[in-house]
Amino acid sequence: MQETSVMSQLEALETENCVPVPKEPPLNPVLEHLKQSTFQPDIQSYVTLDAKVFENKSYFLEMHAKYFDTEMEIWLHDNHGSLDEATKYLRSLNRLTGDMLDFIGKHNLRSPIKDAD
Repeated sequence: MQETSVMSQLEALETENCVPVPKEPPLNPVLEHLKQSTFQPDIQSYVTLDAKVFENKSYFLEMHAKYFDTEMEIWLHDNHGSLDEATKYLRSLNRLTGDMLDFIGKHNLRSPIKDAD
């Protein structure tokens, strides 16, 4: 009997402190949301992407990358400049990473395998 009373008191407190769900839609709803990630625990790395486009045509793009002790963050949103500028930036980034992969392949770059001795 005592346990039921405690549970009803907790439920009453939760209900009292719950924020009501708004009946009207948010002022600037998200039209499309792209969220992706890739994790490679064996090489201690990950890349995450969180991209949103809002009804008022504003946007927010966020990318995080980590490889061992190297970390990178890219934040693009409409306050940083036009979408055309952001596109130009991302295309250059894509070109440079492609060139880096070509360079690695061309020179057959490999890390030496260390003996367990």
